[in-house]
Formats: sequence, C-alpha cells, structure tokens
Amino acid sequence: MDTRTRFMSFVSKPGGEDACWDWTGRLNSVGYGMLQIRWGAKRLTKLAHRLAWKLFVGAVPKGKRVLHTCDNRRCVNTKHLELGTQSKNIKDCFARGRRPRPVGELGTAHKLTWKQARLIRSMVRAGAKQIDMARRYGVSGPTIWELIHGHTWKENA
Repeated sequence: MDTRTRFMSFVSKPGGEDACWDWTGRLNSVGYGMLQIRWGAKRLTKLAHRLAWKLFVGAVPKGKRVLHTCDNRRCVNTKHLELGTQSKNIKDCFARGRRPRPVGELGTAHKLTWKQARLIRSMVRAGAKQIDMARRYGVSGPTIWELIHGHTWKENA
C-alpha cells in the first residue's frame, strides 16, 4: 500500500471536504496525529498534519512549520493548514487562548514575588514614582507600568 493510501485510511471526513478531517490513527502525548512511514531502509514517525502537507501540497521549506488554522490538533485537511514560523505559531496560540500566558510567579522569568507586586501597587497608590519602584526592585519601568495596570501579576489569574 502506498503512503497516500495508508495515510487516508486513518482519516475521517464526517463534515465533508471543507470541514476538519480527523486523524483516527495514533496520537502523540499532546493530541497531534502520528504515522510511522518507511523512508528508504528506515522507519520514521511523522506528525500527521506535516505529512498531509508533504503528500498533498509539497515540501515544507526549511525553517517553516505547518500550522493549524482550525485549532483542531487532529485535523489533517490541507485547507485548514498553512505554512508559518514557530514565532507565528506561538503568537496565534496565545491570541486564540490555547495557552494562557503565565503570570506572576507562575511565569518562568519573573523577578518579583506576589508579596512585592502587592507592595509596589500599594506604594504607587500612596504616591511613589513607578521609576523609583523599578530601580528599587531591579526591573524595568514598563514592568512596573504593566503591573500597576493589571497586565501582569493579576490577582485572579
């Protein structure tokens, strides 16, 4: 059986040609379809949506990713896929709410603690200058501005 025929044996098209085509084969730990193929003497495991692009559209240029426009990790319909960069993929991920941006001490690059964030807010409300708070705590002025305006260090995050 050729690769295209084998690939399509794992595809369900319940909504027709323009809807999501669901991968019914093996999924990886985060829900993307996977298929093992022969490449010469080797066996390689490929992500199903990337393989769909390669089989039905063409090669994926170096440095490009195959991105879902439908937010369905199991979808392999090339009408729902596009080429883009990893940076675009991450931006889309946050913009569409698929991965909320960690805030406060949950963020990996935080320099402040919740206690310090609350103290900074109360000191600025009492009249302290934001730039003075930035210098005192070793962060940038924009970091303090974002904290004060609720863009970061959200209490209900």
